[in-house]
Amino acid sequence: SNGSNSSVHFHNGTTTVTLGSDPLITYYKPRVTATHVVWLEASTSGVSLACYNGSSTARIDVTASQVGDIQVGPSGVALTLTRSGVSPGSSQLDTCMFDPATMTISDMAHSNQVHEQYPAVGDGILVWAEDATSGTDAFIKVRDLTSGTTDEISELVWHDELPQASGRNVVWRGYDFGRTGEIEAFIGYWLGSGAMLAGVDLSGEDLSGLVFSGADLR
Repeated sequence: SNGSNSSVHFHNGTTTVTLGSDPLITYYKPRVTATHVVWLEASTSGVSLACYNGSSTARIDVTASQVGDIQVGPSGVALTLTRSGVSPGSSQLDTCMFDPATMTISDMAHSNQVHEQYPAVGDGILVWAEDATSGTDAFIKVRDLTSGTTDEISELVWHDELPQASGRNVVWRGYDFGRTGEIEAFIGYWLGSGAMLAGVDLSGEDLSGLVFSGADLR
C-alpha cells in the first residue's frame, strides 16, 4: 500500500507476480499455502475471498460474513467469520475451514451461544479458543479433520486463548482472573490421545508482549 492504493504480489522464489492492483480495490491479509495464495479484496460492491492456484484467480463473496482472521497450516486454511448473532443486532465469531480447491467454506464449530476464535491449523487438526456461555471463561478445542471429532482439551475454570499448533501438538495461554487473589497465567501443552501437561507457570510476569510460535513446542 502507498497510503491510498494497495496491491497484492506473490514471489515464488524466482519471479514476482502481481495478483491484484486495481486502484478501486483494497487488497489485504494475503496468506500462502503449499498450493495457493489466499487474500481478501474489498470494493464498493462488497468483500471477496480470492484464491490464486498458480495460473488463475477465483473469488467468492464473503460480504455477509466478515473475515476477521485467516490462518494457514499443513492441513488447510482456517477462517474466523463474524456473523449475525442469535439476538437482534448482535454478532458472533465462528471458526471455519476454507478449501481453495473447491472454493468452499465449511463450519467447524458453529454455535449461537459462544465465540469461536484464534484458529490454528496443525497436522490433521484444527484448534481454536471458545468462550463459555457465561462469557467469563474460555477453553481450547481441537477438531480432528479426518474423523470429524472435536475434543475440549483445557479446563473451563481458566480463560484460555491464543492456541498454536505444531504437528498434532497444541500450546496456549491461560489466565486465572483473580480467583486466588492474583492474575495467574500458564502455558498448557496437549500431547494428543487425551494426554495433557500443564507447563510453564508465568504468574507475575509481564505478558503484554507474549507471542507464541507454533514451530516447536519444546
